Formats: sequence, C-alpha cells, structure tokens
Amino acid sequence: VVILGLILFLNPGLFNAVTSVGGAGLRDAKLASDSLTALYACFAVSGLLGGSVANYLGLRATLCIGSTGYSLYIAALLTSHIVGPKVDAFVITAGCILGITAGLLWTAYGTLILSLPTESQKGVWLSIPWALFNLGDVIGAALLLGETSDRSQGSVSTAGYSVVLGLTFLAIFLPWTMMPPRKITRSDGTRVITPRHPTFVSELKGLVHCFWSDPIFLLMVPFFFISNSFYAYHFNCFNLGLFSIRSRALNSLLYWIAQAMTAPLLGLILDSPRFSRRTRAKIGFCIVLALVMAVWGPTYHIQHSFSRENPKRLDYEELQMGKAYYAGVSILYFFCGVCDSSWQLYAYWVMGALSNNPRRLAYYNSLYKGLQSAGNAVFWRLDSYGVPFMTMLVATWASLGASLVLAAPMIIFRIRDFTTTDVRIVETEEQLDETTYTTIGTMENAHPSGETISLEDHHLRQRGASRFAADDDDDKALSKLETIEETPSVLARQASAAHPSSSFYEDKVIKEEEEEEENVYPDGNTRSHC
Repeated sequence: VVILGLILFLNPGLFNAVTSVGGAGLRDAKLASDSLTALYACFAVSGLLGGSVANYLGLRATLCIGSTGYSLYIAALLTSHIVGPKVDAFVITAGCILGITAGLLWTAYGTLILSLPTESQKGVWLSIPWALFNLGDVIGAALLLGETSDRSQGSVSTAGYSVVLGLTFLAIFLPWTMMPPRKITRSDGTRVITPRHPTFVSELKGLVHCFWSDPIFLLMVPFFFISNSFYAYHFNCFNLGLFSIRSRALNSLLYWIAQAMTAPLLGLILDSPRFSRRTRAKIGFCIVLALVMAVWGPTYHIQHSFSRENPKRLDYEELQMGKAYYAGVSILYFFCGVCDSSWQLYAYWVMGALSNNPRRLAYYNSLYKGLQSAGNAVFWRLDSYGVPFMTMLVATWASLGASLVLAAPMIIFRIRDFTTTDVRIVETEEQLDETTYTTIGTMENAHPSGETISLEDHHLRQRGASRFAADDDDDKALSKLETIEETPSVLARQASAAHPSSSFYEDKVIKEEEEEEENVYPDGNTRSHC
C-alpha cells in the first residue's frame, strides 16, 4: 500500500501540483485547458480498457506503463515553456497519451486498493495511499512556491518543470519493487484475491448487469461524474483569476496540505468500530454535504468581486486588499482542499461498502474513473471556451449538491453491515469462480459432459440466473458457514454448501491435494516440487 502511495506521490501528485497553480504554470491558460480536456476525454475511454490490459500484462506492468504518460506531459509543458506556441499540438497530444496511460494506472490502483484491506481496515488503507498522493501534491507545490517566490508576474520557470520531470521518471520503476498480489497475505491471515478483469465487451456487459440487477445504482452516476470536476473552477477560475503567480503557488501548497490532513482523519471516522457500517455511511454523507455547503457558499460571495474579464492579482507580499481579506480567501481555498479530499475518499469508501465481491468492485472502479474523467473533460472544456467564472461556480456547486441528493437513497438504504466472515465467504466463491475443471485424465478446462466450460458459466447454467442478481442470495446461503480455512478442499466444500452442483469439483480438488501430498500426478509419474 505504501508503494502504491509513492507511485501516486510521484505521478498524479506532482501532476496536480503543476496544474493547480493555474493554467498548468503556462502563460497561456487556454492551452492548459485544451490539453486537460483531451486528457480526460481519453481517460474516460481508457478506464474501461484498462482492465483488459491489466489481465494481459499483470498489475505491476500496467502500473509501470501507466506511469510513463505523466513524464511525457510534464516534458511537453517544459517544451512549451521554452519554445512557445510552436509546440501547442505536442502539448495536446501529450495530454491524450497521458489520458490513456492514466487510465491504466488508476485501474490497477483501484483493483489493488479495493482488494488488499480487510473489512475493518478499508477506510484507513484507502487513506494511506491517498495521503501519500496528496503529499506529492504538497512537495510539488512547495517546490513551485520556492521557485516563484521572487516574482508576482510570469509563469513557472524551466527549473521548476525540470525538477518535477525528474521526479516523475522515478515512478516508472517503483511498481517492480512490489510483491506480486497473489503472494500477499492480509493481516488476518487471508490471501489477497484480485479479480481478473474481463475483456472490453465483457466489461460493458458486466456494467450493464450491475445496473440491470440493481437499477437504483444509476443514482450513483452523477456522484461519480462530478467527483473531480471542481478542479476546473478551483485551479483555473478561483486561483488563477484572484491571485498572483507566487500566491497561487502558496495556495496550491495549502490546498494539498488540506487534502493530506483530511484523508487519514476521515478514514479513521469511516472505520470507527463504535458505529455500524450503515451508521458510518450516514456520518460520512453528512460530513461531505456539510463541507460542500460551507465551502461553496462563501466562494459564491467572493466570486462577485472578480471575473474572467476583470481578474485580480492578490499577492501575499503586497496585500492590496488588506491582511484580513487575503487571509480569509486563503483559508477558504484551504477548505476547498478539505472538501475535495473528503469527496474522493468517501466515494472510494462507498464503492467498497456497496459490495465485497472483487469482480463487482472492479466494475465499480472502472465506472467511477470513466465517469469522473468524462466530468473532468466537460468542465475543463467549459473553461477552455471562456465560460464566465460565476457560471462555472454555479454549475459546479449545483452539480455537487444535486449528485449528493440523488446518491442519498443508495448510500443510506443499500449499504449493509458485513462481518469479516461474510467477506471471506464472498471471496471464497470468487476464488473458486477463477478456477477451471479437470476431468479424470489430462483434459483441461472440461465439464463432466465433455464441454469446455468455466466454473462461472457452470454456476450460471445451474442456477438459471445472473450471478450478479444472485449475489444477495449467495451471501445469505453462505453466511451459515461459521469458519473458513485456507485449504482448497475446504474452500470447495464451502462452495458446495451453497451450490450443490459443485460437489464434483470438490471431489476433484480433494483428489488433487492427495496427489500433491504423494507427488503422484494423473499420468502416473512421480515428480518433485520445485
């Protein structure tokens, strides 16, 4: 989890530090908005394709490739700063490539972070990489603050971009320091089960199944869509339109410090053993709603004092509007970071709370990142078109409030209280679903009838319904089991208790265990273990 956090630290963390200065530190803010629009438009698509790539390459290789786009984009910003408008096309192209690779990185991250923690650790474990991610924002913002502290006009310098570029290169190698997920054991002794993502077509079918089996989940779509869209207003409207370059760098530092502080605190609240899971969901919802209203109300008041046509350049050295006014707007921007971090962490926590099925969580994560990126693309495009600051504020604030109201029924009524045993039973079924059958002899992936069939298809045929629609029934049937042991034969017996049709495969697993103990294989040969 710490390595995952360091990857986020060096990639999206430093990327955010640059973009949060306003206009990505460039003199031409429109170029930055255009490149970010292209980035998030590609991200929305690559998020759905990322699962298939992760299947083929593995999670570590996917993280490695996903890290390359950030270095390319920072290099493009550096080139634009040196050469000027001649390389505008390169900056936008780099944005497209980053959108593709970022989709791979976040898909792999989401798969790992939703699979690694135990039931009682989800909030805290989600907060660890998120805090490190925001620490990258803080370090990057501090570097840019030091680099711009001698001037109130202009843009980020060549040295500033170069330092950030060098740091992003380090992240390309970090994934290979991680232990393969299949070798990781949780703190409670259980094994980590990371779902294999389906193909692109199967991914779309899986998402349709999620909505078809539980139509109320559609209420979460606006909540996911708006989950990052406020960046366009925060960075390119409020910060860029109200402050000087060095004050923007200072605000960026405050913004990311707020995020780094908020993530672990909210994680502790969402994991508090004093309250049930459903109660914690309601507490988290109230916290996020209160922050949205408390932050965006004063922002609306301040927005009346400046516009896109008449920006201000508040500077912490000159203090044209007085110390009290400058301190007030800076503190408000700090709480914008608190609100942002709370929304992001709560969104991931809600996804983890809605299901403990790793495959369904993979669908949720793909949907979340896809919709989030689509929302980002829309709002950055609005900024690129020169939409008035007040219109951007009202559209963002209204979208945040409406999405919370729509998501409330799903969060309040659909989040259930799970026990650790329930979670392990669901994971047991998921692990069995990833196995295939072997008939007596050497034919692999074969059904007793002679037809090649996966365990999941077998279950679907036997039960006559979608496995997604049957998730709740499976949980109830399997919840009668009192203990779970970590041997394949016991896992098979437990699945047989819920699915009598799988007893054939229980016998197969037990037989294979006995053969392994004797080092005797079906072909009659005796082999030693490597």
